[in-house]
Amino acid sequence: YECAPLVQGCTDPCACNYNPSANISTPTCEFFSCVGCALGEFTLMLNMDDSFGDGWNGADYTIEDLDGNIVTTGSLDDAQCSSDLDNNIGPAFGFDMICLPIGCYTITVGGGVWDTEITWNLMDDGGTVLASGADESIDFTVGPGTCGCTDPGACNFDPNAATDDGTCEYGTCAGCTDVTACNFNPD
Repeated sequence: YECAPLVQGCTDPCACNYNPSANISTPTCEFFSCVGCALGEFTLMLNMDDSFGDGWNGADYTIEDLDGNIVTTGSLDDAQCSSDLDNNIGPAFGFDMICLPIGCYTITVGGGVWDTEITWNLMDDGGTVLASGADESIDFTVGPGTCGCTDPGACNFDPNAATDDGTCEYGTCAGCTDVTACNFNPD
């Protein structure tokens, strides 16, 4: 018997530092450095899963900016990198790498036949999860600062928000603010 020499390295062909000669996988696989986002853009990884393992069955994701412009779309079924471990038609999991500038966004996932099988998370290169969910729409922020209501007169005013995301509402806290009135409401 002859033993093959041990070669440690990343054995994931989707990784930036994939080593085709490696036969011992090390936890050093890295996915962000080879993406090539433009200056001022952040590199994000959208991890997509299907609990049954047969793809998203027509479901997709759409990311929109604050003005409602579609920034990017995709699906597990056409992911940049995916894996099918169970021999069902369609991938069980996969990911897309996305470049976005600083700002506020909404991701909407769903529209397929079996949306209850969908889960996903969107994370930055530091491993921080910016949004995660199932078949739903979620607002998220890319870069420093937060998005939210910046109007101090709104019911949902967020003093930490750096960018107004258009979600200010004024109805849930409406009431009389005149301290001399019979229906004065201190809240």
